[in-house]
Amino acid sequence: MKLVAPAAARNKEPIRQVLADVLPSEGLVLELASGSGEHAVYMAQTFPVHTWQPSDRDAAALASIAAWHAEVALASTASSRRRRMPSSIDPCARAIRPGESAISQI
Repeated sequence: MKLVAPAAARNKEPIRQVLADVLPSEGLVLELASGSGEHAVYMAQTFPVHTWQPSDRDAAALASIAAWHAEVALASTASSRRRRMPSSIDPCARAIRPGESAISQI
């Protein structure tokens, strides 16, 4: 189920402005606590040379991120190649040991 967060619409442009100043020319962007997934979709479309990796620890948020991803992928296959499916990441979980993955794909 696709979630909509009113704050995402309000703050996406100020976030984009900051990212435009600080992101390298290309690379992987890991978004922690992606929530509804709206920012990940917007930023992937805005910065098409970057690969976007949304994540969250909440199952409802992960489902919403996947729903936003699927909807936009239907309209734009080029940007969908730079947008990954959400990963389950809990930034409050125990420390990760060297060689151990903190990411589990959904």
